Amino acid sequence: MYNILSHSVSVSVPINNLGLNILLFMPFGFFLSMKKALFRSVILLGILLSLFIEIIQFVIPTGRSSDIDDVILNTIGTFLGWTILKLIVSKLHKPLVSQEKLHR
Repeated sequence: MYNILSHSVSVSVPINNLGLNILLFMPFGFFLSMKKALFRSVILLGILLSLFIEIIQFVIPTGRSSDIDDVILNTIGTFLGWTILKLIVSKLHKPLVSQEKLHR
């Protein structure tokens, strides 16, 4: 990851390599969070799915490389997806007026 960030010829290279790995796994964390999955379960499933994809890329010669950075970035994406849904839900369920003011 450091080499990509520090030695890239263009700004699009880190965005494509790093950003897309995060972005592609955000829906996974988001939708797992909708299922009321626990944080540990969501992160573990994100790691396992990412490891599965990387192992398949390693075993099957598809021209793609297998890299631990992808597992890390995919897990970050899973975390961000989980976090975004939790923030949305907490904002939607926050009462606009406190219950004390309603009873006065």
